[in-house]
Amino acid sequence: MEQTTPELNAGDALQPSLRLRERRWHQATLAVLALLSAGVALREWSLHGAAVALWDWMLLSGLLVFLGGAIAAYPLPRRLEATLARLARREVLVAEETPIHEMTVALRRDRQRWRFYGGLVCSLAIALAFAAVLIARFSSGQLALGILETVIAFSAGRYLGAMAQSSMLWRALRRHKVTLKVRPAALDGAGGLEALGHFFFLQASVVSLPAVYISAWLLLIPVFPRYEAWLLPYCGLLLVALAFTVAAFLLPLWSFHREMARQKEAYAPRADEIAQRINALKDELLAAADDREARSRLRGEIDAETRLYREIEAMPIWPIARATRRRFTINNTLLTFPLVGRLLEQLGIGGDILRWLGTQLSA
Repeated sequence: MEQTTPELNAGDALQPSLRLRERRWHQATLAVLALLSAGVALREWSLHGAAVALWDWMLLSGLLVFLGGAIAAYPLPRRLEATLARLARREVLVAEETPIHEMTVALRRDRQRWRFYGGLVCSLAIALAFAAVLIARFSSGQLALGILETVIAFSAGRYLGAMAQSSMLWRALRRHKVTLKVRPAALDGAGGLEALGHFFFLQASVVSLPAVYISAWLLLIPVFPRYEAWLLPYCGLLLVALAFTVAAFLLPLWSFHREMARQKEAYAPRADEIAQRINALKDELLAAADDREARSRLRGEIDAETRLYREIEAMPIWPIARATRRRFTINNTLLTFPLVGRLLEQLGIGGDILRWLGTQLSA
């Protein structure tokens, strides 16, 4: 049985119907996706049999990616609430007026608006993509599929919108008079915010699935010429997918980074005072050349003050490890390569750039 904190139970008691509606929507989404995936697979088998190269893999893989993404995305809002409650217990987040569990209920209400706007953005993006394809090559089958996928996209956008809400998390905390207390010597090495950083990275892994799917198909379309009409629409959809990734990871990470950097700067005068104290203690140590007891005491004080000084100087300004940030940056940069390549190809300068790179490497 799933364990919940008292804070989360109190929040659930205030809005049980909201939790129930979201769970039913999620269950209905999974059921529809599973049925559609099975139906598409059966249709392709009846049309093409074992000639799987002729199957509509763009549609089938899209449904399967959405199914897996929905399963991974559904628990994330509750995990965020648990993470905030955990930071409150550790007094990294300090509620001045509104208790943390009441604030999470407010976040839950606000999340409905983000879900709606996320669904609207995704539906509009899919509708425009199908419009571009239908203008180039109209067919009644594509029109029906476009209508179906536009409806499905609204549900996908609800998950993406809920994750994009994190872009305003720090602003919401401040609005509810919740302050952040970064601890220089926190055991987690992230000022006490490691749990939040791990959540952001987990969320980024889920929210980047649409971008991974679209980037993969931008590379695969030349292998499947029947999808050639989707090249430019998929470039536009990739921009939308990357925007959700930025909103769910980079923006919240940056907002907490700015606050952590501000608090580290506020510790600078304290570090200067400690440095002066260390210098004074060293002078006393030199003066107490013949007093063994005094020298032992002074060395202990110098060691303690030095450790405190180094803790302040090494105080982290990111809630996540540098290696994790670097890995995320590299991964998302790689996702843009198919988009950049297609744009260069459309501009007719891709070959010139490749020839120039070849000349530079051979020089």
